[in-house]
Amino acid sequence: MDTDMQAPPGAPRYVAMTCRDSGDYRIAAESPYLQPVDYAVGEMARAITSQGSDLRVELWGPSESNTWCILDRRHYRGIGASHNAANAGVHTLTAREQREYDRRYQLLAAALNRSSVEATPTEIAVVAEHLSTDGARTVTSWLDAAGEGH
Repeated sequence: MDTDMQAPPGAPRYVAMTCRDSGDYRIAAESPYLQPVDYAVGEMARAITSQGSDLRVELWGPSESNTWCILDRRHYRGIGASHNAANAGVHTLTAREQREYDRRYQLLAAALNRSSVEATPTEIAVVAEHLSTDGARTVTSWLDAAGEGH
C-alpha cells in the first residue's frame, strides 16, 4: 500500500475516503458493492466542485487475498473564479433543462444497470448531457434488447 493514510477501519469492503481542505481523510461512502460507492463519489464530486472546492478521493476495497488495497485515486478540481470568469458566457441550465437532464441520466443509469453494463456516474453524465430525451430512450431500448440476449 503506497499511501499517506491508513486503511479504513474494519473488514475490507468498498470505501471512498475523501480529503478536502483540512487534509484529513474521512469515510464518505461504503458498501459491500463497488457500484453504490462509485455512484456516491460521482455525486459528491459534482456537488463539491460546483461550489468551487477541490475533492480528493481514495477508493479502497478488498484485494484478492481479502486485505485492504487502494483501487483508485481521483482528484476533482473545483470550478474556481478564474474558470467562472473565462466561461462567463456559458449557458447555465434552467430548472426545466436540469429536470430533463436528470431524467436522461436516470433512464441511462437504469438501463445500464438492467443490462449489467458497468459505467461510472461521470461516464453516464457525459452521455446524458449530449443526448436528447428521445435519444436517451433509443439508447435504453438498445441496452434493454442487448440485455435480453444474456
